[in-house]
Amino acid sequence: MKMKVWYFCILALLAVAFPSGSAAADTVPTWRLTPVTASEEILTEVNDPRQPAPERGDPLGVLPDGLVDTAADGDIALAWYAAPTERYRHGVIGDAIEAGALAVETAAGERVTLMLPAGEVFEDRWPRLADLDSDGQMEIVTIRASLSEGAAVTVYNLDPSWTRLRERATTPFIGRAHRWLNIAGIADFRGSGGLQIAYVEKPHIGGTLYLAALSGERLSRIAAMEGFSNHEIRARELRLSAVADTDGDGRPELALPSFNRRALRVVAVFDGQWAELGRADLPDAIERVSLADDSGALAFRVQLRDGSIFDVTPP
Repeated sequence: MKMKVWYFCILALLAVAFPSGSAAADTVPTWRLTPVTASEEILTEVNDPRQPAPERGDPLGVLPDGLVDTAADGDIALAWYAAPTERYRHGVIGDAIEAGALAVETAAGERVTLMLPAGEVFEDRWPRLADLDSDGQMEIVTIRASLSEGAAVTVYNLDPSWTRLRERATTPFIGRAHRWLNIAGIADFRGSGGLQIAYVEKPHIGGTLYLAALSGERLSRIAAMEGFSNHEIRARELRLSAVADTDGDGRPELALPSFNRRALRVVAVFDGQWAELGRADLPDAIERVSLADDSGALAFRVQLRDGSIFDVTPP
């Protein structure tokens, strides 16, 4: 008898919370899936940093799988990680070789390097150049990890003399060794000028999407939403997300996988918080997300573990 009472109480609560009789996720619009033929290749994102390390090499050495980011304007032309080290035995992105230094080439052609202390590494494959505060000078967005406290998003820039890199702002370390995060996108998600950093903390065991904004010398988290994963553990591929303004409202959307990577979720920022605009359930786990802007209609493109490719477009 007691079991029946509890059963009907639960049904009553669900009816109040979801009058349609469906779960909250069912109210999120379902986006269209269009199979892409095998002859078409998944597109790379704009400003794809897949370039070799500087041809003349780096005296400190470069990461075996490291990439270089470039900028056409501003005070920094190139940025990459250097000084490979095995002092952090985590191996979350495929091996236990991480970077002990950040290197840049200035617009004037000079090389500037920042060495981390022995208790830290860059647990990443390439730094990201972005003018976060629209002042005409580049910031460098990195994934910095403490050997004892896990990862953080840390922003660097050149000092006024262009001869030294300095740490400008950082999020807190996660708080425990072998806890990682992955950058999901850098864009004006708030639509208010400047750029913000979207990243997923603990994509393998937690899956919280954060939005961080730079203000002066502070990098503050201003929005959070759970249920995401933009990385497969030990995979080299970090780009399981893409940014586009799919509805033409001047505010970009971010597409990235659900926590089990079997759905693509599309989110945007409204009133300072993440909101889910749509999702597309997929037949296998997502291994790559990019833009698919050659189809005549703005879409996201996903490549799955089984090799199949789909374009994902608004309903």
